[in-house]
Amino acid sequence: MGVDEIPRIKMFRTTDPGYRTSGNARTGAALADLARSFNLTQTAWYRQGADTIRMLTAPEGISFEVNQKMFCTGLILHAPGADPSGSYLPFHPEAARTNTQR
Repeated sequence: MGVDEIPRIKMFRTTDPGYRTSGNARTGAALADLARSFNLTQTAWYRQGADTIRMLTAPEGISFEVNQKMFCTGLILHAPGADPSGSYLPFHPEAARTNTQR
């Protein structure tokens, strides 16, 4: 909204199983399938009830929330090369950032 040339949306997160990327990444996809298409690095994790959700980030600008059963529960689209875990923490205040070296 507005006439600023500054982008206002920095990240898009969805848990909708109907949303798919052009490469067919989607909620419900197995981690093994995602790992064949993306070079993933864990950047954060949080607990959701009895489950532990890991956030895995690819340099292309996509991250995946993956549950303990190794299935994607959410997609996050962001700027390529960015680590969205800093922005992501407000969605899940209890999330812990993973120390990664890139």
